[in-house]
Amino acid sequence: MNTRPLYLLIQNCGDGSSYPRFTFNTELIAKLQLAADEDRMDYENGIGMDGDGFHYETLNVPEGCNAESLGISLLDDDAADGFGEKG
Repeated sequence: MNTRPLYLLIQNCGDGSSYPRFTFNTELIAKLQLAADEDRMDYENGIGMDGDGFHYETLNVPEGCNAESLGISLLDDDAADGFGEKG
């Protein structure tokens, strides 16, 4: 069976709670990692951030799975755009 990665990140909701976020987009994970590495994303404003930095888990799901079949909603593909460019 062919699989593909589903990335699970935890987002701070700012009120003491947190929320699971999901994406199939490997490029988005790389952009979020870069934003964290360049200190453009932190625990207060970031996705997948905690006091120790940027973290996510990778689940391998069958290739035919999508958000609807898994009962989840996905991060927008442009979710990293809000962290700007290093300048």
